Amino acid sequence: LKRAAKVAQRAGGMGSDDEEGKGVWARLLSSIRKKAGAMGVSTLVAYLLIDVVVYAFALVAAREAFLLASGKEPWADVRGFLLVVGSIWAGNNATRPLRLAGSAALSPVVARLLERLQQMLPK
Repeated sequence: LKRAAKVAQRAGGMGSDDEEGKGVWARLLSSIRKKAGAMGVSTLVAYLLIDVVVYAFALVAAREAFLLASGKEPWADVRGFLLVVGSIWAGNNATRPLRLAGSAALSPVVARLLERLQQMLPK
């Protein structure tokens, strides 16, 4: 059992001893900071931009599909709203590798844009 816990901890399945005392939000923020540090700023910004576009498109498409199928807005029906949000979440998880690849490809362009924006800011 101890060996399984160590393997799970190394794989990221369990928090370290110092993370166990933290709350859920603190652990989540710590995880995001580690991933952002590994990705680099430009890759993270590119990923977030792609994510915003995907979520916006998915929300509009799911709303239209639900409206055509049921004749009601998804947010007027709790089950419908949960169905729409759940399907968007599942679709978003399924496309994560594509979004990561896209963010890696866009990273040099975003890096140049971030450089230009930083030059425009007062020092």
